[in-house]
Amino acid sequence: MQSNETRPEEKLFEPTVVESDFFILRVRSFEEKYHKTWFEFWTEFKDGRLDDPSNPDYGQWAVLCRAYWTELIISSGPPLNGFVSDQPERSSGFFII
Repeated sequence: MQSNETRPEEKLFEPTVVESDFFILRVRSFEEKYHKTWFEFWTEFKDGRLDDPSNPDYGQWAVLCRAYWTELIISSGPPLNGFVSDQPERSSGFFII
C-alpha cells in the first residue's frame, strides 16, 4: 500500500459547508408545522408563553431565531406586529398639526 492511499477502515474527514439558507428553511418548516411566524414564536418564547415549553422543536427554533435574526428579518421583512401604532405622534413624540 502506498503512503497516499487510505485503508478501507479509515475514513477521511470531509467538512461540509452549510449556507444560512438551510437554517432559514428549517425555521420556515417550523412556521408551517406550528402555524405561527418566527417572530410570533420568538415573542412567545421570550415572554414564557409557549404552550409546551418542553417541546424539543421549540429549543431548536429559538436557537435558530437567535442565530439568524438578521437573515430572518431580511428574508421576511421586519416584524411589525406590536410595533405599529394607530397614533404615531404619541409613540414618536412628534405632534402633527
